[in-house]
Amino acid sequence: MDDKEKNGFDKWYRELSSRLKLDPNPNHPLHFYDYKSAWRDQAKPDKEGHLPSKYKHNLHPNRFVGTDPNGKKLPRGFYWDTKTKGEIKPEAFKSKFDKQRKELEYRIEKGLF
Repeated sequence: MDDKEKNGFDKWYRELSSRLKLDPNPNHPLHFYDYKSAWRDQAKPDKEGHLPSKYKHNLHPNRFVGTDPNGKKLPRGFYWDTKTKGEIKPEAFKSKFDKQRKELEYRIEKGLF
């Protein structure tokens, strides 16, 4: 990223983080979003302030949800993968990401990251 791009991204993220009350560091490990790709693609947050799910990192806490895009509840133990948009995953698949995220959160909390 050259200086012009960096300045453009920094300005965009500063405005986004201020509006959405995000950590001012775009690289904070608990963001779970690829903000630089979102900026490059000129992604815009929706009414609730969410960027498109395709920018979620694998460990994003809302990557897997219990309803499909139409709001239909999935069978117990199955989750809609919002990042891949179209895949329904079993609890075991979701659990491995939950475990990795919790481990990362613990390590950051304890200053081990």
